[in-house]
Amino acid sequence: MLRRSVWFFIKVAVLIAIVLWLVDHPGSVEVHWGGYIVGFPLLLGAVVAVVVIAVAAILYRWWRELLDLPGIFGRRRTTRRQRKGFEAVNQGLVAVAAGDVEQARHYARRANSAIPGEPLSLLLQAQTAQLAGDEESAATFFERMAEKEDTAFLGVRGLMQQALRAGDTNRAISLAVRARDLQPKAGWAHRSLFDLQVRTGDFIGAEATMRRAMDNNAIGKAEGQEQLARVLMTRARLAAEAHDRKRAHELLREAYEIARTFGPAVAAYARSLASEGNLKQANKVIELAWRKKPAPELAEAFASLSPGETEAEKLARFRRLAGINSGSVESDFAVGEAALSAEDWAAARRHLERAVASTPGPRSYRLMAALERAEKGDAARARDWELKAEEAEAVHQPLAEFLAPEGAVKTA
Repeated sequence: MLRRSVWFFIKVAVLIAIVLWLVDHPGSVEVHWGGYIVGFPLLLGAVVAVVVIAVAAILYRWWRELLDLPGIFGRRRTTRRQRKGFEAVNQGLVAVAAGDVEQARHYARRANSAIPGEPLSLLLQAQTAQLAGDEESAATFFERMAEKEDTAFLGVRGLMQQALRAGDTNRAISLAVRARDLQPKAGWAHRSLFDLQVRTGDFIGAEATMRRAMDNNAIGKAEGQEQLARVLMTRARLAAEAHDRKRAHELLREAYEIARTFGPAVAAYARSLASEGNLKQANKVIELAWRKKPAPELAEAFASLSPGETEAEKLARFRRLAGINSGSVESDFAVGEAALSAEDWAAARRHLERAVASTPGPRSYRLMAALERAEKGDAARARDWELKAEEAEAVHQPLAEFLAPEGAVKTA
């Protein structure tokens, strides 16, 4: 804005300077035309010349606009058609979400008529075909999208989901590889390929996929490390089943090195260390992980490290472990369960009530039920806690299923 104002004042100043110069240098202009001689002052001649030039410029602009009228009307028609097409797409997608096949078809036809070949129009037609159960037509639209550079990723994703529904895992894997290559930073593509490789037992390929995803920042470091640890733990289990204990231990150690605070990996490595007689190191890795991120798996592994001890001795060990991270609810759970087994009712109630207060849910409710039944034999009170646990499970389980990604695979 400031630049435009300065430029305007410069032009005005130049114009004023010219006018003053003409006033200080008077003269006359004569025009000879058809035997006539017309004379007038130089200043007036300059004004007339400016006016003539301005009028000529305006007339020329009008002439250009007149010649461009067909193009203007054409562009306006195109703009209106596109607007109507995108409105049809929006309404059609709403119809698809609502499961209204007829409305979806109606708007898909309108969108195709107004904006044929547009990515969103093709997507609407594909989803409408899927809603109607016409997978063949949907595949045709997805293939058309896959051929276009700007819609290739959406097309490949649609084809991959179709392959998954059809149970064609090999095709789904090849499409997932293509989707990942098209969008190296798309976490969905990396996760889908990883899940498919796990599902087919290609754990080495899955490990490579997850490392590549982390290198491309498509998947967060913490998530990637946990998934890598899961794959390595699965490979370790397979090695153990093949009686290759040395390889199994190496893989568990690698999983631990990758994710030192991931409970399942730490617990598995600690058990492996204990099986080799290295109890001191097994306790150390659990304690280090407990300090940073306590987890139920760590408590289970910790309990198994001294199988011959009494319940009172186990409670003492768990109190020492909890002291490393006394502010964690997992410390309350760990000591509370150990105290319950040792029949130290006061300690069990103190820790479990704290756990219920900070983390109400099925786990804490069931432990309170066990405490009421074991300490007082109060079946009615225990049943109340069990009912609360069942209600909490009924609320949370459907939500967990709803949030689970399509085709997700849990690794061991």
